[in-house]
Amino acid sequence: MNLKNYQNLNRARQREGSPLDDISDKNMLKLWLALFKANTQEELDKINSLEVPIMEQAINAYNTITVSPEFKELERLRSIARHNETAALRHERASNNRRTSKMARHGC
Repeated sequence: MNLKNYQNLNRARQREGSPLDDISDKNMLKLWLALFKANTQEELDKINSLEVPIMEQAINAYNTITVSPEFKELERLRSIARHNETAALRHERASNNRRTSKMARHGC
């Protein structure tokens, strides 16, 4: 993405505002979308403060799941997988660089 596209994207995001700016307990679709887009505990707290029973249940279920040993183990495995993928890509890139250097030395 070039700088101009990045700046345009940032301007569009600023115009849109936060998904939590205009939520209320009257629009369930916006509530669910805000819940799925929430990235911080503060955003979850804001949704929870609306005191919509189904949202409270969903947030409580999320909080319960994320402290479970099974969830923590899955997160640990995901972290290892990301590390392994990064290492494999780095190794492949280094191999390609060595191959390119070798070809350049031999005039290929």
